[in-house]
Amino acid sequence: MSPSQPPLPIVDFEPESFLILVVDDVKENIHIISELLEGVGYSTTFVTSGPEALQRVPQARPDLILLDLMMPGMDGLEVCDRLKQDPQVRDIPVIFLTASNEKQHLLQAFAKGAVDYVTKPFNPPELLARVKTHLELKQTRDHLHHSLLEQAKTAEALSTISTRLTTLVHNLRAGVLMTDAGGSIVVVNPEFARLFNLGFPADLLLGKNLTAIAPRVNGLFANGKSLVHDFLAIDSPEPLLKMELPLQDGRFFERDYVPIVLGDSAQGHFWLYRDISQRKQVEVIQGQSLEMERRMRQQLAEQNQELAAATTAAEAANRSKTEFLATMSHEIRTPMNAIIGMTGLLLDTELNTQQKYFTQTIRNSGETLLTLINDILDFSKIEAGKLDLEIYPFDLGQCLEEALDLVLPSARQKSLTLVRRFLTSIPPNLQGDVTRLRQILVNLLSNAVKFTEAGQIKVTVEVVDHDMAKGEYQLCFAVQDTGIGIAPNQQQALFQAFSQGNSSITRRFGGTGLGLAICVRLTALMGGTIWAESNGSVVGKPPVHWQLGQPTMPGSTFYFTVNLTVVPSCAYSAHKLRHSLFIGRSVLMVDYNESRATRMQNLLASWRLQAEQIIFSSPEQLREDLQRKLRDKTYGALILHCPYPIDETKNFGDFDLEQIAAWVPTDQGVPVLVSTDIYLSPGERYREEKPPVQAWLPSPINPDELENALVQIFSQTAPPTLVSTDPIDGLVFPYSPSNLTILLAEDNLINQQVARLLLKKLGYQVDVVNNGQEALSALEKRDYDVVLMDVEMPEMDGLTATERIRRFHGQEQKPWIIAVTAYSLEGDRERCLASGMNDYVSKPIRLEALQQALQVATTGLRSPDKDQVNPIVFEGSGIDANNSRGPAITLLPPIDQGVINSLRELDGENGNLILKEITDIYHQTVPDLLQRIKMAIANQNWGELGLATHTLGSSSANLGAVLLAQQAKTLENLARQRNAKAMDPIHYQTLTESYERVQGELKTILDRP
Repeated sequence: MSPSQPPLPIVDFEPESFLILVVDDVKENIHIISELLEGVGYSTTFVTSGPEALQRVPQARPDLILLDLMMPGMDGLEVCDRLKQDPQVRDIPVIFLTASNEKQHLLQAFAKGAVDYVTKPFNPPELLARVKTHLELKQTRDHLHHSLLEQAKTAEALSTISTRLTTLVHNLRAGVLMTDAGGSIVVVNPEFARLFNLGFPADLLLGKNLTAIAPRVNGLFANGKSLVHDFLAIDSPEPLLKMELPLQDGRFFERDYVPIVLGDSAQGHFWLYRDISQRKQVEVIQGQSLEMERRMRQQLAEQNQELAAATTAAEAANRSKTEFLATMSHEIRTPMNAIIGMTGLLLDTELNTQQKYFTQTIRNSGETLLTLINDILDFSKIEAGKLDLEIYPFDLGQCLEEALDLVLPSARQKSLTLVRRFLTSIPPNLQGDVTRLRQILVNLLSNAVKFTEAGQIKVTVEVVDHDMAKGEYQLCFAVQDTGIGIAPNQQQALFQAFSQGNSSITRRFGGTGLGLAICVRLTALMGGTIWAESNGSVVGKPPVHWQLGQPTMPGSTFYFTVNLTVVPSCAYSAHKLRHSLFIGRSVLMVDYNESRATRMQNLLASWRLQAEQIIFSSPEQLREDLQRKLRDKTYGALILHCPYPIDETKNFGDFDLEQIAAWVPTDQGVPVLVSTDIYLSPGERYREEKPPVQAWLPSPINPDELENALVQIFSQTAPPTLVSTDPIDGLVFPYSPSNLTILLAEDNLINQQVARLLLKKLGYQVDVVNNGQEALSALEKRDYDVVLMDVEMPEMDGLTATERIRRFHGQEQKPWIIAVTAYSLEGDRERCLASGMNDYVSKPIRLEALQQALQVATTGLRSPDKDQVNPIVFEGSGIDANNSRGPAITLLPPIDQGVINSLRELDGENGNLILKEITDIYHQTVPDLLQRIKMAIANQNWGELGLATHTLGSSSANLGAVLLAQQAKTLENLARQRNAKAMDPIHYQTLTESYERVQGELKTILDRP
């Protein structure tokens, strides 16, 4: 080992870490040797023959082999020879065990590669000493070999690092210079030579002293900085980083200096030079830019201050203008209203022709002036940003009718035809600012009537874009006239404020010129645009892909778009019972548009009408089909869509309605309803003379208007109220029912309907809410005497609602709360009373039970101590509340005829119709409830099972389906108790079979006269 290398570390000898293989054909020898070796900590293994040894050594890899020299078959010499020929095991030391002292045998053993020998019989200390010696030698040899390998790897790694560092320094884009402690250059790269313009390869500097090149390099620096300055001047070595050095040729270097120190000894110096000339140039430019930006910011700030002052002044002026306009409009409007009102009264007095003319002139001038004032006021509001949209649901058809009604008198004076048409299906439940939409329509329609002397005014509406997910629709309106049109040279100023098509002093038509400007701003507020077509030109803001219409058409067409939203439609119509009047009646639809006729047929069918249709293409075909239909069947009404000439090829406008009416047999007296695109005033639609047309309906037909017309036709009177509002004969209670205010909290639609009918029968008016939360809200708005509270409701149940009412009202007697529940478990009545309820009525509600409960409520409300009044529980369902399983269901009939009779008696004349309405609703809801029960059982959903069975039982009980109600209630009770029997799938099958029996029984009952 060389003196420069550190000494090898001393390795502790641990016998436990060594394995020794003993090879001997005498097992007693193996036993003695193994005990001896294992006694000091060695691990041993043994074999008894040479072949076994050759096989064991590669597997066990022992650290030492004790080999018997003389063995039968294959002796120790042959075994040793073969082991030493194997490269993998040749380094394992072998000690021979021999009883021979012959020198020849020992020489042969050493010749075969043995390291030692031990003679038999064994001397234990000698054997142990020789084993330990050779194992220590092997351990030292292995450790030395390992150290040499590690040193070789380290040298190779250092060589690799050195190569990489040399390559890195050689290719670094910075000048590198390194010296030893004496100043001799040990590292330098080509970039250093290039930066300092040395003119020869950098390798020539290796071994040279730094002072040899210092004079040539120092002259490059502009401020006298010398290359060796830091090297010679540093007393306490410290790094100096990022020092900028200007050169005389205009370049800039950035220098990093790091002294190389090991402990307290200086080993050398390291410099790194970078050319930062471009960066310095960028910094100069950036500095100039920043200075320019600072000046611009200062200038902009000054301009902003001036602009803010000007804006403030402009806003103040605008506010003053707006306030002035508003004040003046108000001041002018007040006397104008008086002028218009007084002239209206004056026209109703006895006036001669001249006086009437003068008075009418004053009134017309006042109306015109009032219109101008309104336009100015609206425009001033829009300009001031004070006009906000009011978003409410509205009926688009009604909005159009109201706009057309306002211009109809002026149009009739000129014999103009007003037409409205829906080009696409329009959602019925739109919401938006109907007032401003109607204002736009009236403005455009007024202009169309003003500038049209003959022909027609047509309004069309269509949906041009919609987002079903968001419920957003974009509607496009078009107002087309056959008037004088707009000259191309007058179109550019069309939508500007205070401008008109002809502003000369000789113009024929008056106005402020604000109408279209207001329309522009209103459409913008509603997310749309407005534009116009006339004489082959387009003005305004049409859509990007807008195509010009027919340039030869007379007049003008004004288009505008607005964005509207839809509100969820009500799931149940309040006037649904009116359709009972239509049951059994037939209506004949006559139309030339098959899709429209089909839609109308579906609507009529949903009203329980038997609707048929005739699709025609000519008057001749219509006559044949109509006479054939009327000959075979009698219809309650004929609905005819009167065609209007869309173009020259379809001359449908010549239909003679008198002739069509004549085709209807006089003995049938079939009323005729005509739907038309031509707009008619309400007075024209419902004229005194009925034939040949009973009623005119605007197209597309409004369902509500059609329903009202059919009700009037079928009843020949005003639409009937199917539920009698007269109280029953004789007062049951010693008080007036009208004085008792009642609130019903019930989530089930059928139960709501039944309760309404029962209370109306008793002469009461009732307000209805759908859950406990809504009941609390209703009580905040109004004081009710009595609350009929269902127990099981979504969002908030009746018990929770009652507890909150009592906390809010304290111990006040009002409201008197009556539990209305289908629960039959023991303790339900006590839970209701404990929550603060005053009384308890079971479902299905009987008229007598409700009478008695309300009588108790009246007495309790009059009593100073409500505790003196005993609540009455009316058990009318035939259900044993003390038995959660209920009575034997096999003894119950599918339908309780008494309940059916009670429903019929609610209104004598229309009892059957009411029963059919309730039955239809029942049949619509039960299949869904059965499906919910099936899924709840499959998903082990206790809560859903309880809710669905509760609703099914309650609805069934109110309709008299006592068997199905009891089965549902039994299952509900099991679900509320979380009884495992509730999840038996057989329940769904049982309920379904019971419902099928209820369906058949109800059909039989309804078919009876």
